Amino acid sequence: MKEVLIVFVGSGLGGVTRFGCQKLTDLFYLSSFPLATLLTNVIASFLVGVLVAVSGVNPFLNKQMQMLLITGFCGGMSTFSAFSEQTIQFIQQGQIGLAIIYITASLLLSISACLLGHQIISTYA
Repeated sequence: MKEVLIVFVGSGLGGVTRFGCQKLTDLFYLSSFPLATLLTNVIASFLVGVLVAVSGVNPFLNKQMQMLLITGFCGGMSTFSAFSEQTIQFIQQGQIGLAIIYITASLLLSISACLLGHQIISTYA
């Protein structure tokens, strides 16, 4: 039960962070392209890379902290479901090229960000 509570708290904080990123992005970015979702997924992927790498060298990131930060926070912050729905909307609107750009950018940037997080910690740890 304790583990469920830990993930619950982390997910809530991650979800609120994603909501804040959406609102902040909406203030400065006026386009139908889902930049906020892309950014939050890339940032969450980077954080996962950093946290996984740190957990290998730092005892502070024990199993409970990993559940809170990786499973909970990063899981709550990132959103594959929103990415999927936004991609379908592009396709339904006949914007196939934009859908392909969004899919490619989301995958390449998120995976690259996760790798970068790993590399940064591996280099400086």
